[in-house]
Amino acid sequence: PLSADTQILLYFGTPTPTDQVTVPDFTAMNRQQAGDAALREGLTLRIEGNQELLPSVTVAQQSIAPGTTVPPGTSITLKFIDTKAAG
Repeated sequence: PLSADTQILLYFGTPTPTDQVTVPDFTAMNRQQAGDAALREGLTLRIEGNQELLPSVTVAQQSIAPGTTVPPGTSITLKFIDTKAAG
């Protein structure tokens, strides 16, 4: 028997994943390399900055620090710059 002040929590739907993935260091990766690394870890990317698909356009900043553990599907913002234009 339960007392009148007992709380019961019911969860419906898909269980929250307990697996965690490690955020790669995207620094200096081009769009293809960053996309491949994110795919391997099950992460999604949001692209800011230079949108060109050139080998010299690489990641300068990322919104979540490398080595951080996050749930799969986490979105990470990457800021791309053209390293040839910057030099």
